[in-house]
Amino acid sequence: MRKAILVLLILLIPIGSLNVNSKNIVIKETFSPKPLGKLALVIFIDGLDVRVLNEINTPNLDYLANNGLSFSSKSVLPSSTTAGTTAIATGAYPNASGVVHTYAYNATEYHLQLPDEDPIRYYFEDMLNATTIFETLYDKGVTTALIYTKSKQEVMLGESGAVSKGIYVDRYNFFTVDPHEPEVTLEEREKFLEYLTNVTLDTLEQLSLLINNGQDAFLFLAYPEPDWSGHASGPNGELYRGVVSFIDSQVGRIIDKLNELGLWERTLIITIADHGYSDVDPALNILNPNDEYHLPGLNVEHVVSTTAGTLLYIYLKNLSDIQKAVNQILTYPWVGGIWTRVPAAGANGTLEDIGLNIDFAGDIVLDIKPPYYASKYENEGAHGGTDAQNIPVILSGGALDKTISLTSFDQLSVAPTLAYYFDADLPSKCIKDYIDVVKPSAYVTFTVKPSIVEPNSEVELNITYKLRENPESPKIKIEVVDSNNTIVDSKEINITDTEGNLITKVKVGAEGSHKVYVYIIDANQQILGGQANPILVAQVEKPPRAWGKIGAAIAISLILAVIMLALPIYLKKRKEG
Repeated sequence: MRKAILVLLILLIPIGSLNVNSKNIVIKETFSPKPLGKLALVIFIDGLDVRVLNEINTPNLDYLANNGLSFSSKSVLPSSTTAGTTAIATGAYPNASGVVHTYAYNATEYHLQLPDEDPIRYYFEDMLNATTIFETLYDKGVTTALIYTKSKQEVMLGESGAVSKGIYVDRYNFFTVDPHEPEVTLEEREKFLEYLTNVTLDTLEQLSLLINNGQDAFLFLAYPEPDWSGHASGPNGELYRGVVSFIDSQVGRIIDKLNELGLWERTLIITIADHGYSDVDPALNILNPNDEYHLPGLNVEHVVSTTAGTLLYIYLKNLSDIQKAVNQILTYPWVGGIWTRVPAAGANGTLEDIGLNIDFAGDIVLDIKPPYYASKYENEGAHGGTDAQNIPVILSGGALDKTISLTSFDQLSVAPTLAYYFDADLPSKCIKDYIDVVKPSAYVTFTVKPSIVEPNSEVELNITYKLRENPESPKIKIEVVDSNNTIVDSKEINITDTEGNLITKVKVGAEGSHKVYVYIIDANQQILGGQANPILVAQVEKPPRAWGKIGAAIAISLILAVIMLALPIYLKKRKEG
């Protein structure tokens, strides 16, 4: 009996949510893997330019592309990490999400400040004005995990910081020199990337135990390379290309792990970058190295804010100076494009045209032609402007419907696709409707009564299901599995409605822990969705009836009753006598 109670206590320990503060999740699984939930995996490769990707050997990324859907796409402006990750997480351009870069000024505030008064610098968390896919999935009950190395990527978690498990890997625990510098060797970078992959593989193992039980999970892996190497060597340097090749090998390890865990058919993979890269010349920095706040030669009161090298925000003290500023800027040989808050002659358009019509983007957005750039750092490669918007997007995984007709997919498509996949709400500022790129799926929940049952008896299942599409010949399949991974009972039930509720009974086996799997399959025996619940099979020990003790108790009670009745009579007679 003690053994049965111990098993029950183990089963009652929640396999549930991952915790931000937990370093390790150890869950012992005694049943055969049967992934009933779904996984979405975003492999984010920081600074991967599609032009370079097409020139080098990447067999694993090619495998994903050849077995899925691939696109040559454009990032939002600025083509930078913070703006790109925000666009991915919100499905919105910067003028709707509020985030134009890691930091920026407020143009309207600057207009109202006193002359020569320094403007206030705002950071991404101050600018964010939208919910994110992490928040909507977390609210839906999806287990979410983020593996990242740049703190600014926390913008994806939204104002609430909603994530089941956030794993921040500090690069300064691995490098003695900033990895933006060329002194960091390829071997050192590879060790760091391999560590990130190891963390990812461990996390996938932990998530697989939840997915096997019918829970949904979302994992976002953010590789910080080849961005660091791009700044150090430029996109045509051996360092950049060597890192891209190594990341490809790590993608191969992830593919192998998904197959090993049996998760491939239940997984949607989105591989995407935040921005591309441009070759720049360290000698052609248009900013004065001793003054990163002003554009040389611009003879109006202003301040500038860099993005990542090839896009510049210019904040004018007086908006009325905008035509004068544009006229001066047009004389420079490195001007690639000019967009202004209000229309100005000679400009390419307004901020509205490029999704940056917001105070934080300044009064003028200036695109810089490589090899020129604007930065307080010396660079061999840069991004931020239109030349660095070239990024790859690959949709893959067993959950992808490769037969769909889809002509384009960009950063703004990620959030609505994930929302559709998990049947969750769209982020508040998402500009695209739900995007269906996945195979048919189903949701199943059920209860078991009783949860503790005697051997070789029956339990009742109350099942609720919903099919989001209408697959061919769907069935509800039920399996009861004991602790030896033996199926002790099973049945299939044909269903015709896309949603419903039914009650049925199944048998259990000998004493021990059992698990009940309830899932929906299509005509090809593919699992569309399901849930698993534990039950305890234990012999109930009935205590022996203690007739001797019961008789003695009754006798004592009768004697006490007689005494209570007789005592007053006795005392009365004694008093009268």
